[in-house]
Amino acid sequence: MPPSRVVGANGKASHRGKTHRNLERQLRGDLDTIVLKALKKNPAERYATADALAQDLRHYLNGEPVDARPDSIVYRGAKFVRRNRTAVALSALVVVAMVAGLAGTITQAGRATRQAASAEEQRDRADQQAHAANEQRDFALRQLSRAEAINDLNGFLLSDAAPSGKPFTVGELLARAEDIVERQHSESDTNRAEMLVAIGRQYQVLDEDARARKVLGRAYEISRKQNEPSTRARAACALASALSHTPEWGRSENLVSEGLGELPEEPQFVLVRIFCLLRGSEVARNGGAEQEGVARAEAARQLLDHVRFPSQLLDMRVWLNVAESYRVAGRYGDSITAFEGAHARLNALGRATTETASTLFNNWGLSLDLMGQTRRAEELFRAAMRNSSTDPTENSVSPMLMTNLARVLNELDQSVEAKDYAERGYAKALRAGDEIIVYQSQLVRAAIYRKAGDFARAATMLREVEPRLRSMLPVGHAGFGGLASQKALLAQAQGDFPAAIELADQAIAIIESDKRASRLLHTYLTRRADLKIDMQRYAEARIDADRALDLVGKNVSQGNRSTDLGVAYLSLGRALHAQQGYQQAWEAFVSAAEHLRPSLGPDHRKTREAERLAAEVLVSISK
Repeated sequence: MPPSRVVGANGKASHRGKTHRNLERQLRGDLDTIVLKALKKNPAERYATADALAQDLRHYLNGEPVDARPDSIVYRGAKFVRRNRTAVALSALVVVAMVAGLAGTITQAGRATRQAASAEEQRDRADQQAHAANEQRDFALRQLSRAEAINDLNGFLLSDAAPSGKPFTVGELLARAEDIVERQHSESDTNRAEMLVAIGRQYQVLDEDARARKVLGRAYEISRKQNEPSTRARAACALASALSHTPEWGRSENLVSEGLGELPEEPQFVLVRIFCLLRGSEVARNGGAEQEGVARAEAARQLLDHVRFPSQLLDMRVWLNVAESYRVAGRYGDSITAFEGAHARLNALGRATTETASTLFNNWGLSLDLMGQTRRAEELFRAAMRNSSTDPTENSVSPMLMTNLARVLNELDQSVEAKDYAERGYAKALRAGDEIIVYQSQLVRAAIYRKAGDFARAATMLREVEPRLRSMLPVGHAGFGGLASQKALLAQAQGDFPAAIELADQAIAIIESDKRASRLLHTYLTRRADLKIDMQRYAEARIDADRALDLVGKNVSQGNRSTDLGVAYLSLGRALHAQQGYQQAWEAFVSAAEHLRPSLGPDHRKTREAERLAAEVLVSISK
């Protein structure tokens, strides 16, 4: 169908290019409404006049709302937009631009706010880092000041104290240093406290415990008035260590907690934390809390990995403490291994003849003695003595070391030398006020005099021990078991078997009730087995000896020789021999000799006894 031709307003024909359908769509709406209203059947619904119809048509042609259509805001708005397309479009563009601009402004404002917040956070972090750096700088400067003060003190001790070359003992030098530090009011109180800690620790090395407590107590008092955490912690933990050898053990534990609580977690305090953990390990061990002692020592060892500038000396000291903690906890195999490691580190530092080496040899010797390796223990105790001796009189040797050597020498039947060291150790411990060493030396002295047949003196010493124990230890502590066992041995030597067996039973009951001392039970069982043999209670003696062998066997590695195994086999053999169990008795005597030869020596009376009895039983078997 060709496009229609219509006559325009100028009388010329024009082609609209519209199809019938398009034209029909265009004419719908308002025009349809006008036509329909004009054709209404009901005259009342039609246009009232021709002018009204003409008016509505003009509205239509002008794009205005028509009266024939129901009025609404949407209808009027649409008509307005059609009449003002350009203006509306421009307005819309303006509105869109305004909205976009507002959105951009809001976005930029948000970004700016976030950037400002980020910049503020960065400034805060920078401030914090600067503050931390300042704190570390101040800490380093304080430590430098402390080091300078202590270096000056050491210089005094090494040269200024004796400008004319006059000899001084270490104790005299420390006393002079203590007096000078107390007079140095020009020094900061923090440095004074640190120097007094250093002096007090040296008194402890010399076993001058009473003086150590005095000096460290003064350092603690001064430190409480300071705001330096490391000084406060060091003073508290050092005093705790000094007090742990006295009845004030409870205060020692509180001081350790106080010292550790002073220290922040920052890395610059790691060294002081290690110091406090090591002192805390000593306090726990001295108070009978062996497992806590091990835990603190191992915690100090773990902190070694966080030390910024590793120290071989610190590493050695930590391992020495770990080894001692294992020993006190009854982990003798572990302790011997750790002592060997500490000794290797000490040798690498060229300090094999120092006082620290003496401490290492002493504690290592204790572990070997408790493992039944008596002769090796004697060798280490003597090595410690050589390191500690400054003159032939051995006056500089600690009372603890003298007492330990005396005990081993007594086991080796070297009674004259044992008595000399025991007496000197006891006298030095009394002067130092070390109640623990006084107690231990008293027991050793009583054993020596009992073996020498001086029962009256032995009894006097045991009577003196009991009140000391009651002032130091709670009822039921293993220390009372040791005292009861020594009393039982004395009663046995005097032939008072009823009293002896009662005391021996009491000793074992105390040890069995104190799990911390269970590692000593085999010794008391072997002693009671020998007592029951003397009382001709052979079956009971066999039970005690078998039980002792079982306990010792758990601690002694296969192939190692042990005094404890040797004497237990000897007791078992004697009981079996009395019951005519010759074959088993011979095997027990042979085993006893195999253990006693290397541990006590081939000439020791117990070694010879085991060999003699083995030969006698073999004759009985051959018959």
